[in-house]
Amino acid sequence: MKKIIIILCSIVAIACVSYGLLMTLSSQDDLKVERPQGEIGVLPFVDQKVMVEVMPGLRFKFDTGSDISTITEADLERLREMGMSVKKKFYPVVGRDGDGKTRVCFERYTVSMPLYDYGFVTDSVSGDVRAIARKATRNVVEGVDFAPSQTGYSVLGIDFIQKFKVAYDYMHGALRLYMDVPSGYEPFNRLYSSHSLSDGVWLGRRYYMDMRVNGEMRGFFCDTGIRTAMLKMSPESLPKASEGFPTDTVVTMVASYPALTNDSEWVEIGARGGNVKAYYYDNDEETYAFNPWNLFQQDCLIDFAGEEIYLRRYFDIPAQTPPLVASIEIVD
Repeated sequence: MKKIIIILCSIVAIACVSYGLLMTLSSQDDLKVERPQGEIGVLPFVDQKVMVEVMPGLRFKFDTGSDISTITEADLERLREMGMSVKKKFYPVVGRDGDGKTRVCFERYTVSMPLYDYGFVTDSVSGDVRAIARKATRNVVEGVDFAPSQTGYSVLGIDFIQKFKVAYDYMHGALRLYMDVPSGYEPFNRLYSSHSLSDGVWLGRRYYMDMRVNGEMRGFFCDTGIRTAMLKMSPESLPKASEGFPTDTVVTMVASYPALTNDSEWVEIGARGGNVKAYYYDNDEETYAFNPWNLFQQDCLIDFAGEEIYLRRYFDIPAQTPPLVASIEIVD
């Protein structure tokens, strides 16, 4: 019996030490911006508001559901060719990647990453939108930490995202990064982050927002990796009158999932209410989630560190959804 007690105590002690070591791990602590005043850079969306293109050929999934930022060897080589700093070092990393899979690796890269101030031009004949930036607008974010990608694509995870105030430019389908909240926005609703022991080991926080859906208040995870859907709902919460709901398929970076949809789900956020499109499906991730770029069909800004969502006081919503950019250019 004494041996069993000693063994159990040893296991508990090892678990506590391991948890303590994981809690000391950090990411993006050395991140700094060459020109931190005002707008730092513009990230045009190029794939259903999930992928952003930092510069021609350099794409990242912009994913608050990924605890860690990851990068492919091909993208590292692009940065090296540009003269950007790329340093490899031994550093344990634990977290969920862009595919939602828990990763454990023992090395990571610290790089400098260029950002540009893109303007948007619509072709008068084709209607295609081009994002164009001058080389002189280049800003540099130094000390960006990445784990090696195992998904085949690069990801800007929440460990990177939460360092910035992220403004969604609805009319141009782009994200604008700031260090401080710019003028023209008003507080709309609070976010909150998980403080559970299980989430404490991740390098980035998990952010949620309360919404009342069909009269029931729930906490919804902020997941910018969701394609198309405004809200993700659990199939277990389907209303009794759901018979006849249209079927659809939710396509993620990992797999496709059958879903039921409701185009007129009544949602209240703070003092505002309206009908949104909800998808009922299960993919073994967060049971309830929302993508702010799909939910807010207007300009908004998210201050993750300050746990606040902002909207513009006045915004004229266009009759049709603005198109995403068709091409990205950097000119002299």
